[in-house]
Amino acid sequence: MPTDPFSAIVYVFLLIPGLLYISLRENHRTTKKQSAFRETATVIFASALSLLCSFLLLLFISLFVEGTRLWVAGLIATPDALQAERPIEFVLLLLLLLIIATVFAYFAAHPIAHRLIERLGISQGRVQKTFSGWNRAFTAMPGHLVMVSVQFTNGDWMQGPLASYNPSADETMDRSLTLCGEIHFRSKSSSESSSMDGKQMIVIHASEIQYLAVTYMAPDESDENLGYHRR
Repeated sequence: MPTDPFSAIVYVFLLIPGLLYISLRENHRTTKKQSAFRETATVIFASALSLLCSFLLLLFISLFVEGTRLWVAGLIATPDALQAERPIEFVLLLLLLLIIATVFAYFAAHPIAHRLIERLGISQGRVQKTFSGWNRAFTAMPGHLVMVSVQFTNGDWMQGPLASYNPSADETMDRSLTLCGEIHFRSKSSSESSSMDGKQMIVIHASEIQYLAVTYMAPDESDENLGYHRR
């Protein structure tokens, strides 16, 4: 751990790539809740790997740019001396490495990187920990309208277009989904369903669901709410 104030500040800033990576990953894909230890380890590992990639890139550039080669050699051989002799240039070099590492972390967390890994077959055979039946049902056919039919524990039934849902991969009973559009409802005491107001939004909690069925429909180009209900 750093012992002087400057090193402590640098240590905190070097965690920025890992923090960006884990934040963007949660925004772009469903995640399973991790322990504090695993989440901290992910941040540190992502930061270290991003910084390593940025430093390797700087080493590669130094092979062709002679002026950069001296700076990189000084940073590797005598970093304390370089910091003492040229503190401003030393800080600027650290900032450059941090910026490049942050860019690496950004692209590593982007969905394009995950699709590339899947195409290369690197993750083939691995157990998928970031998907639940809830998530798979709603994302199985991208670009289609997702129609959800819900049988409630009290015997009521409801059907309508999916508007949103909790993307967590944890199988918890406090998750919820929302329906919006042409919603049909049938109470347990009725044999026929009735159509509800199309401008209503219904929130359904997982604890109220006995079973759930999903139907995928090809989108109608004339539907005003196409972008809202498309997955």
